Amino acid sequence: FRSLKMVHPHLHNVINCLVGPAGKGFDAQAGNPCKGMGEGAIVDAKGDAATESRLHAALTEAEHGLKSTTLEGAHADAQQVLTALQAK
Repeated sequence: FRSLKMVHPHLHNVINCLVGPAGKGFDAQAGNPCKGMGEGAIVDAKGDAATESRLHAALTEAEHGLKSTTLEGAHADAQQVLTALQAK
């Protein structure tokens, strides 16, 4: 991505998928690419502590990326989201 205006909406899509439509931080205006796939990844992972931990780490990074005022910072946070989601 070449601008914050491109990165931030994608990070918010990640947040929406993680928290689900009833979750804190969900923004319907940002879109819900995970509609119909459950109640949100974090909600759906209840009872699986390792997965919940990974998803909360990804959420923290995505939220941090939304607050980033530089493209480089937002990219770094997006990479951390990806790393957290890919960890096993």
